[in-house]
Amino acid sequence: MATCTGLSILLTDAFRSVGIPSRIAGTPMWTNMRGNHSWCEVWIDGTWYFTEYYPDKLNQSWFVADAGKADREKPLHWIYATSWKPTGLAFPCVWDTSIRYVHAVNVTDFYIDLYEKQFAEKKLAEDEIILNVVLYRSAGSIDGNDRVSKRISVWKDDKQVDFGYSPSKTDDLNRFLPFVLRKNTAYTFIFPGREGEKMTFSTTTGSGSGEVLKLNQ
Repeated sequence: MATCTGLSILLTDAFRSVGIPSRIAGTPMWTNMRGNHSWCEVWIDGTWYFTEYYPDKLNQSWFVADAGKADREKPLHWIYATSWKPTGLAFPCVWDTSIRYVHAVNVTDFYIDLYEKQFAEKKLAEDEIILNVVLYRSAGSIDGNDRVSKRISVWKDDKQVDFGYSPSKTDDLNRFLPFVLRKNTAYTFIFPGREGEKMTFSTTTGSGSGEVLKLNQ
């Protein structure tokens, strides 16, 4: 018996013992502040895939949605993978934050891209739609360079139903923050304003997927 970190180290050692390159991956803290997690990645045919200590399928797990909501701007919420090669970045060992000798690479983008791909392939229920959200710094702006990456949460009545991070100015112009919501339902979106104050925007969803909701700070 061990923690997720101990089990991941054991599995990586097992992969390596039979000639399969493997490394530890994980985050020091999910963006929902639920804690840290560790898992394994394996190198197959020139590509890194992830798996866990109860392997079923590659690149599939309960934590994909959590990893896909990582915050690119905050190292506390990055996804890291270990590296033999010095990279200038240390893998965050949450049990001893003074450890700096475990080198790491930032693989956050891989997990965000994977989540968005799997999200796009998700089959919607009859009463569901995908609402794409983007946040601009200036009112009325549609300039891609004016996009800002902030945490946006979606509420129905007094309950949070989902959250995520809006695309930044360096993201592809076709990237949005997607939410699966109910058709023709009232929701409130909460996000930080320019000065850090809480901003809210309420709207009622339509009946067609792919709509874009443009918010302003």
